[in-house]
Amino acid sequence: MNPLKNFLAASLILLAGFAYGQTLTTQFLPAMSELHIGQTVALQLQVSNFTHLESLQFPITYNHSVLTFDSIDNPILPGYADTTVVSHPVAGKVTITWFCNVVNFPQGVSLIDHAALMTIKFTVVGAGSANVNIDPAVFPGVEILDSNDQPVSLNYQSGGANITGIGNPVICSGSSNPPAAPVYSGFKVMTNSIYIPQGEIGCMPVTVNGFNNVLTLLFALHWDPASFEFDCLRGFNLPMISNNINKTTPNTILVGWDDPSAAGVTRSDGSKIFEVCFRAVAPPSSSSIITINGFGFPPGVTSNPEAYNLSSQNLWTNNSAIQDTIFVTNPNAPQCPVIFSADKDSVDAGTQTCVDIKAENFYWMNNAEFTLHYDPSLASFKQIQLGANPLNLKTTGVQSNFNFTKGALSFSWKNNIALNGVTLNDQTTLFSVCFQTVETPGVSADISFGSAHCLAIGAARKNIGGVPLLTKNGAIVTRNSPFIIATDTVIIVYGNRMGHKTTTGTGNIDMDGQVADLQASIYPNPFAESATIEFTLAQSEDVDILIIDPIGRIVYKKSAELLPPGKHGMKIDKDMLPEKGIYYLTIRTTTQNAVQTFFKF
Repeated sequence: MNPLKNFLAASLILLAGFAYGQTLTTQFLPAMSELHIGQTVALQLQVSNFTHLESLQFPITYNHSVLTFDSIDNPILPGYADTTVVSHPVAGKVTITWFCNVVNFPQGVSLIDHAALMTIKFTVVGAGSANVNIDPAVFPGVEILDSNDQPVSLNYQSGGANITGIGNPVICSGSSNPPAAPVYSGFKVMTNSIYIPQGEIGCMPVTVNGFNNVLTLLFALHWDPASFEFDCLRGFNLPMISNNINKTTPNTILVGWDDPSAAGVTRSDGSKIFEVCFRAVAPPSSSSIITINGFGFPPGVTSNPEAYNLSSQNLWTNNSAIQDTIFVTNPNAPQCPVIFSADKDSVDAGTQTCVDIKAENFYWMNNAEFTLHYDPSLASFKQIQLGANPLNLKTTGVQSNFNFTKGALSFSWKNNIALNGVTLNDQTTLFSVCFQTVETPGVSADISFGSAHCLAIGAARKNIGGVPLLTKNGAIVTRNSPFIIATDTVIIVYGNRMGHKTTTGTGNIDMDGQVADLQASIYPNPFAESATIEFTLAQSEDVDILIIDPIGRIVYKKSAELLPPGKHGMKIDKDMLPEKGIYYLTIRTTTQNAVQTFFKF
């Protein structure tokens, strides 16, 4: 194998390349990005005219006061292994050096045009601008040789990427307003950054700018199929576009749309025209840039994207494609993730319970979706309870935020009206999912977050887009039912009078002296270790038993369906209540409430 020959000037390389008629072209994608300090950027180095090459060497430079090099991912050069920081110790420079194995590749290595040679990852460490590109003036210079040991020229001049580091770092708080929305001029088609947990499905919106009186639209989308598998298309927002998008290969879809009315279509800036859903199959921290170009159409159709308007003007320019990245969420190092959690309830076997779904880091939000999975043989879905309903959710009608299938409940929420998105306090309950448990004690019914075909798991913030999402699964554990039928007591409740219990008399008296059907008591009162709750029903009813602390928080809740008339009771112990002090017992049916005050010491 011949050693690399360092040329003193890029001009010599260009002259030699023209002499032999081959020019390798490189391009970094996305070409432009604006990121906050602490965020990561993945730049895909694409190549064209990579034909019968035997070796290459070139330095990639960047502003190390703005960026720090992290890694090289997914290199496709056979045998290339310099992927870590250790291999590139000089700040501001990444040197790519590669030889092919001439035994295995006697004719050199050839790649298809626009192949992704590798993905280079950086972290934004400072404010300012950083141009990432090949620089032949920096040691060790540029040298590219084909299989005949002849030099190949390099066209890199317009293929760099400009990264802008925004001075204020990302703050995991909604105390301020979200950053201003990016402003674009002219016609744009944009892929958008999203984060997908490994093994789950996420959906990336394709959005537009300057989309005015458009008659035809033609372009291709490409991604890394080793990292993300195509799942489906959804969210169509152009007439009949669902019939004009085709998946042709594992990493390409082609869009060839014509306005069926021939009147021209206009969409506001930032509007989605459709979504592409992917399943993340690569390890956490993997990524793929979703590129936009005209490659993939049958020969003779086109090799360039197009967008014609009513004036027969092609709106598509060299700057019309805004390309972004999809990531596999790294649960160990997320960037201010939105966190959704499901409670873990311990309940009586055969009773009903409602599992609260809560949120953390829920600030500037305008989109969230996920699916709750459970085993229907262990818990059967009964209903959604909205409670305070901080997101103004709906459970019925065409605007319902929920979709139920056996064993899965899908949730989807969007708010494009709120000026700064929606911000909630940590541990806010978004909604509660009520289940009927099985009659068998000691069973755990897991409630897990995930996705399903064409039903994504993901979240987005106002003017930011997709952000990492983490989840904490819940469960319903059944225990021996403490409900008993009492046969020798009549309970009379006088308002909040503590511990009143009698075994004599036949009247049911409420706090106003009127006859009441619902009666309740708790004894001993006060208690230290355990107490007994008893109540009497005049007719068969569903019953909720709640214990509420002095500031109105529900600290204990259990439900039972259709208990028969008569006396009922259950035990509570000290571990069910968080602190010593006063609590309020509420026995609630569909028609009545009974309240009793008690004290734990």
